Amino acid sequence: MKGTVEVTDLFKGAFLLCMGGRLEQVRVRNNGRRIATFLITGKDLGRLDSDYRSGRALVNPVQLR
Repeated sequence: MKGTVEVTDLFKGAFLLCMGGRLEQVRVRNNGRRIATFLITGKDLGRLDSDYRSGRALVNPVQLR
């Protein structure tokens, strides 16, 4: 099932993109400090997020770079 996730963690966003996610939008907020938010869509984002948080995430380092 296709889903959408919004992340501010650059490494998590890169992981999701390496695993087939698609970058839909980048938003920049300025609350005295600029913060970028990445809107990513794709399949299995819930499972991928769980893998990332639990330390089970594996990715090709060349692709991640």
